[in-house]
Amino acid sequence: MDSELKGKILNNTFIDKVRNEMVVDEVEFEALRELLIELSKELKAEQVVNKELALVLYSMPQMIRNTFLSFTAHDVQDSELLNKLEDIWMELDELVIECLS
Repeated sequence: MDSELKGKILNNTFIDKVRNEMVVDEVEFEALRELLIELSKELKAEQVVNKELALVLYSMPQMIRNTFLSFTAHDVQDSELLNKLEDIWMELDELVIECLS
């Protein structure tokens, strides 16, 4: 696996911005999405996934899901943000499954 690709995924700020700033950075999400698609293609030829990368991949959709659930539990009225978070959560989950399968 390309260590540069791993570094780009680990350094992507999308998840941190959602968690810390409650902001959906569309540019960072698109970059992350493209990186995960590229990673999925690379991992098809691999039999072993780097442990650190696997942990990060596994955690990403869960973090977005937890943020989404936190907003719904606190009755946040920003339906556009909630819809985006739900869509992103589902898409990240799908992309990560594709990478790890």
